[in-house]
Amino acid sequence: MYTTKQEQLLRILRDATEATPGTRLATALGVSTRSVRNYVRELNELAGTEMISASHRGYWLDERALRAFEQGRREHSRAETPMQRLYYIVRRLVTSQDGVDVYDLAAMLYVSDATIEADLAKVRTLVREFGLVLRRHQWIVALEGSERDKRRLVRQILLDSTHGVAAVGLSAALREYHSYDLPSLIALLRQTLTEHSLTVQEYALTDLALHVVIAVDRVSAGHLREPQATDQERYPALEAVADDLADALEERYGVGLPPTERRDLARLIAARTGPNLDAAGLVPDDPSVVLVRQVMRELSESYLLDIDDPTFPVNLALHVHNLVRRARSGAYARNPLGASFKQSHPLVHELAVFVASRIEAGTGVEVNEDEIAFLSLHLGAHLHKSLAAVDQVSVVCAAPQYYDAHRAFVDRLAEHLGDTAVIQAAVDTVHHDWSATSADVVVSSVEVGADVPAEVVMISPVPTRAELDRVSDVVRAVRARKVASRIRWTLSELLDPRLFWHVDRATRGEALSLMCRRLHEEGVTAANILDDVLERERLSPTAFGGALAVPHSMRMDATRTAISVLVSDEPIEWAGSQVHLVVLFALSADGRHVFRDVLDEMIAALAEPAKITALIGGSASYEDFVTTLLDAVGR
Repeated sequence: MYTTKQEQLLRILRDATEATPGTRLATALGVSTRSVRNYVRELNELAGTEMISASHRGYWLDERALRAFEQGRREHSRAETPMQRLYYIVRRLVTSQDGVDVYDLAAMLYVSDATIEADLAKVRTLVREFGLVLRRHQWIVALEGSERDKRRLVRQILLDSTHGVAAVGLSAALREYHSYDLPSLIALLRQTLTEHSLTVQEYALTDLALHVVIAVDRVSAGHLREPQATDQERYPALEAVADDLADALEERYGVGLPPTERRDLARLIAARTGPNLDAAGLVPDDPSVVLVRQVMRELSESYLLDIDDPTFPVNLALHVHNLVRRARSGAYARNPLGASFKQSHPLVHELAVFVASRIEAGTGVEVNEDEIAFLSLHLGAHLHKSLAAVDQVSVVCAAPQYYDAHRAFVDRLAEHLGDTAVIQAAVDTVHHDWSATSADVVVSSVEVGADVPAEVVMISPVPTRAELDRVSDVVRAVRARKVASRIRWTLSELLDPRLFWHVDRATRGEALSLMCRRLHEEGVTAANILDDVLERERLSPTAFGGALAVPHSMRMDATRTAISVLVSDEPIEWAGSQVHLVVLFALSADGRHVFRDVLDEMIAALAEPAKITALIGGSASYEDFVTTLLDAVGR
């Protein structure tokens, strides 16, 4: 880290247009000229080069040396944990032309030779997943493989190192390329796509920008993509777009993209864009519109949702139109939100899987996990109010009438609470019978007595920010109690000792076969329940939070709604997750609200590893399990 004086010195020299005399620097810093000389010497020693030079005219800064030094500081500051060292080593290997000296790596990372050897073993395993090989000759290690695979590796390392499962991660990854101005690059991409009547979502646009930056940076360093078999796939309608974009990039960055790179750019654009509504020419009887309207009816009936916005099916139909086009051309989109969005919004993800299954049935294309994540975004943005209505907290406001002060009181409270609560009524009289109120919370500026069957929050007639925050805290606490109470009641009603197992170990197939067979034997489901559950798993694995899986059929044809539970002491390999708790739902037509109402909150309640550990240890018997489970979801 720089000292304060060193930072001030660098800022002055960075802003200077000519050499700055030592006396002027001393005055600006409030120190002696000797101290200035000491700061310069210390900074040059830190940089390992003459970053600041001196002559009879004064001091001046080599900005290129400063950028290189600060880049190194950023990289080293991130290379403290084993994972951070892994990212650093891989990035050095990818950018190196002739390989990297193992002992230099150890010295730069301040680790022992043994540690760097262990890190290289991990690197070898990592790069193999991208079709690359780590070669070694004596103390020099180098990365071998195609340029395309190296770029895939660069992108993944950037996203992993910035936790890039969302747009913020993509933007952070882009900022690693300091010489490229992110806002202007995004604007250039958007302008070019718009000129060709193409629409692109913000996440896909930022992802495209990352691909473009990596390509331009690699080409500028002399790393060109080799021709591949997939280059024979042509996108004639988008090659003109790619050419215009490549020309604009060359004009801005001075890097010309050869034909192979331009064809790859067309492929990237195809996977992330589609025609806008006007260019797509969708009409009411377009197959995509007809399909989406049918799917929305099924979704509404299956999950008891209110989908009444006439514009939503049209907008979703445009997305489906582009999705089908991408799938048929093999140019699938890649969504950076997938894993995090699924974990944060399990129910919305489940609705998207339902829609994806109907799209597959109606079009014959395969809808992959990334496309399901995009569908989740569409559905979540539109249905959030309908989904949030469950367990919504009702509030009554009490403020005596005084000109318009009582209305301002209610309006301000409603604005602050947003959609976290609904204002059920406003009372503007002091003499009100509160004994019959059905609200969850009463917010009042006057005393309301002790007989109110609700949580009471007293605030002033002109609420302060602190008072409004206190109301929000109470609303959140009340909602949490309602949620916990509902989940505890639902689980208590549906759990069955005949559908419970605690095993030492099991595979995913063994667990599902055991649970589905018992459900059929108990008359809860048809004999094909296992096939239905596996079909749902094919679309998107139902493992959440690492240790919990919630398998189920998308058919709501059980004779009664039931929950089967399996606890495994040893983890079950579940599509990349290590699962200890399997909660299988069998849903009937009259119990379809159960899954909708409890999925999000149950997964959130059991997402903590400590709770899963407690369930494993507290499941010696069915009764112990139920007690531990209800305690876990009630906290």
